[in-house]
Amino acid sequence: MKSSQSPITRDAEQAVFGVNGSLMLETVRTTVRALEGAPVRYKYLSLDEHEALFKTDATAGVRVQMTELLYHAHFAAVATLVRAYRWAEGCIAAYSQDLFLPFCASARGLLEATGDSYDGLPRVPLALAGQKANIQKALKGASPPLQLRYKELEDVLLHFSHAKRVDKSQRATSPDYVPAKLPSTYTKPLEDFPPGGFYDWYQELCELTHPASDSVCYMLVPDTEGRLEFQASVDRERIQAHLNRNQARLAEVLRISQVPALVMLRVLLYVGPPELHVSAVKAIDLRQIGLWRKCAAALEVEP
Repeated sequence: MKSSQSPITRDAEQAVFGVNGSLMLETVRTTVRALEGAPVRYKYLSLDEHEALFKTDATAGVRVQMTELLYHAHFAAVATLVRAYRWAEGCIAAYSQDLFLPFCASARGLLEATGDSYDGLPRVPLALAGQKANIQKALKGASPPLQLRYKELEDVLLHFSHAKRVDKSQRATSPDYVPAKLPSTYTKPLEDFPPGGFYDWYQELCELTHPASDSVCYMLVPDTEGRLEFQASVDRERIQAHLNRNQARLAEVLRISQVPALVMLRVLLYVGPPELHVSAVKAIDLRQIGLWRKCAAALEVEP
């Protein structure tokens, strides 16, 4: 598919994310554009409606339960893709306009979003792929003995979509709220990916985006006589220095955020109802992705 981007934007993409990161953005962009043009509607039953349905028609209850689980999986995938893509766009826009603090805020947003998605999303596609036959039976109205760990997967997906921080007074009136984890809890597992140093990078971004010393002192530049000079035009230099140290991490975070979501959407082509099919992912080559190869084997399809 021919890119509609201008050369200036493509140059900015490569300057921020490198060549491989820019290619990843181009791959994801086709899917994001497809999602922008095709809204998906989810319909969920209340807990009372679920209980009533299971009492009157257990088979229909299983079908609805499975459909809603697939809705949660679809939402986790598409929301992950678009959220990370928007943060990446923020990095590129800030770079193009020489805005250091917005650049750091967008990089931090991308890093936190990636940690949030990586916390649970990668385990879902393979679980669904391994239960393709049972899922399809449930969707057709049969009641197979599901070995799928439904509650475990639902908890993972609901944490992704519903977790938030509330104060103690709100908890008393919101007994069903899903508690969010600290952002640092999400970012620490990323240390296992090359080139490492993600947690230290996260700390640096926090200092720059909080009302802390680094968020103002980056504009102080020492002169040759040992004095500090305030310079309001150092943003491009600061962005470039930041990229010199962290571009590999930025590109890797982008990759980590996108791959499980793309694999999830590919799996849903085989196990999900038609309204959850995102045909744009068919054209994306995932053969080098280990998670997809495992899912393809479970689905008994060519990777």
